[in-house]
Amino acid sequence: MPRAEGDRATERQTPPKKASTTDLTASGQVTRRQHQDLAVLIRYLDSTAHQLAEPRQIWGAFRSELKIPWQTIPGYLLYDIRHYQTQFLLNQTEIDLIYTKQLAAPLMVFHEDETGQLLAPPAFIHGELNRAFAIEPLTRYREDFVRVDHDPHGVFGQTVQQLHFHYRLTAGQRPLTLTRDNAVTMRQPKQAYSSPHYGQPLAWPLPAGSTWQIFTTVKNPRDHSVWFNLGGDLWIDSLNTQLQQHPDLPQPASPAKPTAQLLASMPFAILTRDETVRRGQIKASPSFPISQWTFPYGRVITQRLADRTEVGVKCLLTLENGSQWVQLDSGYYIEMKYLQV
Repeated sequence: MPRAEGDRATERQTPPKKASTTDLTASGQVTRRQHQDLAVLIRYLDSTAHQLAEPRQIWGAFRSELKIPWQTIPGYLLYDIRHYQTQFLLNQTEIDLIYTKQLAAPLMVFHEDETGQLLAPPAFIHGELNRAFAIEPLTRYREDFVRVDHDPHGVFGQTVQQLHFHYRLTAGQRPLTLTRDNAVTMRQPKQAYSSPHYGQPLAWPLPAGSTWQIFTTVKNPRDHSVWFNLGGDLWIDSLNTQLQQHPDLPQPASPAKPTAQLLASMPFAILTRDETVRRGQIKASPSFPISQWTFPYGRVITQRLADRTEVGVKCLLTLENGSQWVQLDSGYYIEMKYLQV
């Protein structure tokens, strides 16, 4: 039967059927056209594949830009990326961000009057890397507080930070009186502490006859004992010491050989030990000398090593967290990544 004229018009206006995005090729293979939304799983792991944060899944079209959702994890530092990519691809479904445990540099806090004299012993505050801190003025001098030279709210980082709180004293208030001597010599092996007034004792004594620079002197008003800060968290009292006044100080003596008790206090066990004696050279930024440690993840000493410094190597250690450390001839430790053999 012939079609009516209206039916013909309707037929002409009907658009052709579009190809389905789920169609197969002649060979039966899936075409790229079907992959409009690809999923990639982002995982946050330590060196032992332990999960540090909840994984994130992101989506995107084939070959579109892939932006990794970075995360800052307190106490850890990102050091490796596995399966890194900048676009969404068909054969890549996950990216692993690998973090290593990292101790933060201390925050040094000073409380001073208008002339720059200390009102209290310097405070060395420790915390996890990238963990936030908030420092307040001294309670006893709160009404005399004038300003602080940097924001007292921040995060612990890889470099030492300093805060100087300034106060305007009222009549009758007296700051600490500090000695003008700039060095001290040990008359006999000397017990050292992590803080003045007999804080946590350190595991190794300072050798007899060694001379150390004095950075701060404080006096205990209760027992009138005098304490010297020799840098960082290293404090001694004045008993059996000799004050010195000379500008050219010898290098601090090497620490005693670490005891079993000292090594046992490390947060990670030793997996391998290589005691092959060798020479090496420090590789670091020309502007930032590297830190030395009393033992792996122990305490950082004040003496740092500059780029291209020649050093002797006594021992190489690999810890259970995957980190590698070098014991130098001096007895101190550095991270293996800073040594070129």
